[in-house]
Amino acid sequence: MNRPKKDVPAAVDPPSGSGEKRMSLHSLLDRRVSRRTFTIALGAICLLAFVLRGIVCLQLCRVPLVANPDVVTDMATYRRIAGEIAAGHWPTHFYYQPFYYAVFLPLVYMLFGTGPWGPALAQLLLGTAAVWLTGWTGAHLFGRKAGLLAATLLALARLPVFYTPFLLIATLQSFWMILLLYLAVRYWRRPSPIRCGMLGSVSAAAILTRGNVLLLVPGIALLLLWRHRRQPRRLLVSLGIYLVLTFALQLPFSIANWRHYGRWTGPSSAQDAVLALGNTPESPAGGLDYPAAFHDWMARADRSGPERVPVSKQALAWLLAHPLQFAELKGRMLLLFWYRLEIPNNVSLAKEGRYCPLLRLPQPLLLNFSLIGFGALMGMIFAFRRYSPPRLLAYYFVGMYCAGTILFYILARFRLPLVPVLCLFAGAMPVELGARWRATVGSEQKRRLGLTVALSTLACGFLVLDGYAWYGRTLESPVARRLRPDGTRVFTQRRTLIYDHGPRILGGMVFLPIGERELHITKTFLLPDPATRRGKLTLAIPVMMTPGTRFEGQLVVDGKRLGLDRMTVADGPPFQRLVFSLDPIPKDQKNLTAELAIRTHAGELAVAVDRHRWYGRSDIRQGEKTLPLRAEAAFELEWKQAEPK
Repeated sequence: MNRPKKDVPAAVDPPSGSGEKRMSLHSLLDRRVSRRTFTIALGAICLLAFVLRGIVCLQLCRVPLVANPDVVTDMATYRRIAGEIAAGHWPTHFYYQPFYYAVFLPLVYMLFGTGPWGPALAQLLLGTAAVWLTGWTGAHLFGRKAGLLAATLLALARLPVFYTPFLLIATLQSFWMILLLYLAVRYWRRPSPIRCGMLGSVSAAAILTRGNVLLLVPGIALLLLWRHRRQPRRLLVSLGIYLVLTFALQLPFSIANWRHYGRWTGPSSAQDAVLALGNTPESPAGGLDYPAAFHDWMARADRSGPERVPVSKQALAWLLAHPLQFAELKGRMLLLFWYRLEIPNNVSLAKEGRYCPLLRLPQPLLLNFSLIGFGALMGMIFAFRRYSPPRLLAYYFVGMYCAGTILFYILARFRLPLVPVLCLFAGAMPVELGARWRATVGSEQKRRLGLTVALSTLACGFLVLDGYAWYGRTLESPVARRLRPDGTRVFTQRRTLIYDHGPRILGGMVFLPIGERELHITKTFLLPDPATRRGKLTLAIPVMMTPGTRFEGQLVVDGKRLGLDRMTVADGPPFQRLVFSLDPIPKDQKNLTAELAIRTHAGELAVAVDRHRWYGRSDIRQGEKTLPLRAEAAFELEWKQAEPK
């Protein structure tokens, strides 16, 4: 490969196929963008990014969740621990990945104090730097025009702008991700021990910020291996420097955890919790939920000595016992990763974002994930034809970061660090399509290319705009009937829980209003093995109600009437569970039928049903009319043994 001139930020990849024609085409794309013009334009884009993020910081730093985060949020935990470290009080162990609250925030607090403006300013600079790095990385990979487009997309991306002032990892991790790719590309162009050391140091910092970056290490190591495949000595030195720095810089935190727990946990001890959130039989595809299986898995993982069962081992046991159920859950999570929905956690664009009029600007003034995700998918399709090791590393970053996220669980702030890399491909899309079109000769070839573009547009647009929702509407119910014919069953040491509905969040759960006209629900349960029916038996009916609601009805279970007296709900949370104690069930009984008739006299009351589950075991009627609703009532049957004294 001919080394490009020092002052020309051309794409690093050598064209494949008939080289002369493709190289001249690529030169044509970059001809009107000189290095000086590129640098000035990128500076202007970074200034725009700085101004947008600065306005958001000015308007949101007065919001309570920025100035004084709620104690139940991760932000409050980061702030408290960072303040203690800044005052000289180091923790004995590290639950979360430690870099953000043990290194970054303490340094900021020592420089600017513990108010909200110090972290906001630091993250404002990091966000702007990420835009600069995105522009240069895009220029090296796909050409200067693509680099400017990528930087513009990131500068205008709504979520990265919104997250700037909050005490969350997303902004710092976005910077690490694009810096890591930029350093890898620069190392490919001009290897040196210093650049290799920088790669290792940034890898360590990124892993200490969020552990899923560990999955990117093999890809970077492969890049070094391919770069020095004909230089064994230099290969050993480069790999040695990179791997030693990557893992050695994590040792102080890992050793502290080892001394505290008496076992090797690495720099963070939260692996069990994050695995349990997204890998139990009850886990939703995204968001945070803590169902019965989560608590049981964590109870086993929190034991000491030989009785401890790591969540990874429990998840593996479920995978081996029900591989198709596990695959279906991860397939839903993959669809959700590319879906346009931003899943809030700690902060919400709809709630905290309402204090900043700038954040309410429509597209294309500020860009949602739908446009960036669509552009990235299209770019990855049409940029792959002219691949090179640095470009393949960018693909690897996208694939492995996506895999690392769906391995655990999905939130908007977990997907956000990949946005700079996605902007690279989105910026490359028009450049690569233009190159393809100009290189295509003849009307027949142009027609085929046009058809390919049209089909790719439909597929990528469908995946980003409707893929996850479409699966829930059309396929989730028949797939669940095939893979979970008995519904969901959770067996723990002291609990057996069975139900036919899906996850409570990001599923098909809706609440059916109950008015003055009586609503009838007949629910049939397929009972588990008699050996698992131990302990007190209860039936739970999830409902949503307003304070002061008065309702009446009756519940009949296997012919036995359980009266629902007219009652008033004076207070309490809107979501509640009406729980009824049931008599023991004979061992030879296979089914149980519960019939609920209920009406509302005052207030608002609704009962939960799941539109994404349909086993034919729920009959829902309003008066004498059966509702045309293919959904399962979200009733739950549970056997629970008393805790030992």
